[in-house]
Amino acid sequence: AEWERAARGGREQEKYVWGNEFRPDGRWMTNIWQGGFPAKDTAEDGHHGPAPVKSYPPNAFGLYEVSGNVWEWTQDWYSETYYAKSPEKNPQNTVPDNNNPQGRPCRTIRGGSWLCNDCYCESYRPAGRQETTPDTSSNHAGFRCVKSR
Repeated sequence: AEWERAARGGREQEKYVWGNEFRPDGRWMTNIWQGGFPAKDTAEDGHHGPAPVKSYPPNAFGLYEVSGNVWEWTQDWYSETYYAKSPEKNPQNTVPDNNNPQGRPCRTIRGGSWLCNDCYCESYRPAGRQETTPDTSSNHAGFRCVKSR
């Protein structure tokens, strides 16, 4: 929930971190796969693979690349059913769940990556999330450091 609030940058109920239109004025607003996956990445947005930081405009909170580019680790453990039973305000999943599709505890990752495509994966939306094992070595996962006030 904390990650999603930061990613939305105050744009509550909008589909993307930049608004509701996928490509306003034909501009790419996030780094995702363009072309036929996995055979050809046309890189219409100018990037094959991860894009450098500040390649796209920041959200209203000044955060860059909170959509697409690389998945971001969160502190939460992943559970398919957690949101259905979590507290409404600031839900934090601190208990590992062994009943995930991987069969062992997974962390929640958010934001999608450059391997997402609008035809099959919209996890670059602020509401999107997936699981990954703590020992993953993929090149499309990253993190950002946060500081409590």
